[in-house]
Amino acid sequence: MDELDDLVSTTSLSFLGMTVGCRACHNHKFDPIRSGTYYRLQRFSFPPEDTSIRWWTDELAAHKAEMRRIDKLQEPLKNEKRALEEPYRRRLFDEG
Repeated sequence: MDELDDLVSTTSLSFLGMTVGCRACHNHKFDPIRSGTYYRLQRFSFPPEDTSIRWWTDELAAHKAEMRRIDKLQEPLKNEKRALEEPYRRRLFDEG
């Protein structure tokens, strides 16, 4: 609950430009956000079911596999580039 309180307080201060953390305990007479709104914001920040990263792990695994495939395709080109640059690097190192 402390984390949710911090999340709602920080979000409201950042995006609304107002503090709402004290609304957890009491209302202020002329403020537009009441305690009910504070708890609705908290409810929005804390969904009822477990929303861990399980829903996108398949996409993440596919992305990582694709990145490995691309790296393997680029490796010969990187080696060739390194071989072309090496004499110039050596000369610059010797002169420097």
